[in-house]
Amino acid sequence: MAVNPAAVQARESLSQCPLSEDEIEYALKLFSEPLSEVERASFLNNAGIHALSQNRYEDALKLYNAALSHLQDQFLRASVLYNLGLAHRKFEKQEDAIQAFSDCLKLNPDHPHARAHISEMTLGELKKTG
Repeated sequence: MAVNPAAVQARESLSQCPLSEDEIEYALKLFSEPLSEVERASFLNNAGIHALSQNRYEDALKLYNAALSHLQDQFLRASVLYNLGLAHRKFEKQEDAIQAFSDCLKLNPDHPHARAHISEMTLGELKKTG
C-alpha cells in the first residue's frame, strides 16, 4: 500500500488480514478514496466476515455498517445485511438479527437463507416462552 496506494489487489488483500482498531480506521479512510462501490463494499464486507470469525463483534459491526454506507445496489446491500444478521445472531442479539434479516429480505425477497434464520429464531423464542 505504501508503494502504490491505488492498487486494488493490495486493498482487497487487506480484507484477509486481521485488523486492529487503528487499522480498521485506516482501512475506512482508504476507502473514502475513489474506488467503485463494489470494491469498497467487498473489502469492508470481507473484513467484517474476518473480524466476526475472530469473535470481534464490534469491529464486524463497524465494518458492515461502513459497507452499507457505501452501497446503493440493492442486491449487494442485501448480502451485507445478511452478514450483519449473522453477526447479531452469533452474539445473541436476536432483535437486531431479525431486523437485519428482514431488511435483507426487503431488498432481496428470494435470499436463500435470511427467511430460514428468522423462522429458526422466532420458533426458538416461542419455545422459550411456551
